[in-house]
Amino acid sequence: MNIIDKFRVPYSLIPGYFLGIGVIAATLYIALTFGPAGDWRDLQVLLFLGGGVSGWVCGILLSPTSVPQTQQFQTLGRILTTFISGAILGKLLVYFDDINRVKATLTVNVLVRLLIPAVSFLVFSLFSYMPRAAPRVPLVPAGNEGETKVTTDQH
Repeated sequence: MNIIDKFRVPYSLIPGYFLGIGVIAATLYIALTFGPAGDWRDLQVLLFLGGGVSGWVCGILLSPTSVPQTQQFQTLGRILTTFISGAILGKLLVYFDDINRVKATLTVNVLVRLLIPAVSFLVFSLFSYMPRAAPRVPLVPAGNEGETKVTTDQH
């Protein structure tokens, strides 16, 4: 039994995993090397990690695997939505008002620092969402002959 069968990852997701790993590696490389050395690079790595962790949690919340999880995730989703709309968006609006007041332009540095957490969020959310939402197709022994057959696992 190989590792893919052990964790029951659908084979159709494997190319996406390789593509996602490449995107994550490129994003992390950009976070580690873009801009002047020092605090800005540390900030970029923190943005990468924050986007990744947020995406991972979001992917799990969007793909419950049972009825109790669905109920728990709905409650947790409402709490997170309230927090995001109140605290985080309120802070971002103040930040964007400051940008407009000083007539700042969208520079390459700002754009990269916005894209690092966005890309990280999207890829990590897909990494956690897809295996949970995709239909499970484990290999099950067919009988005494040692053959295997593909069956679908219903939740």
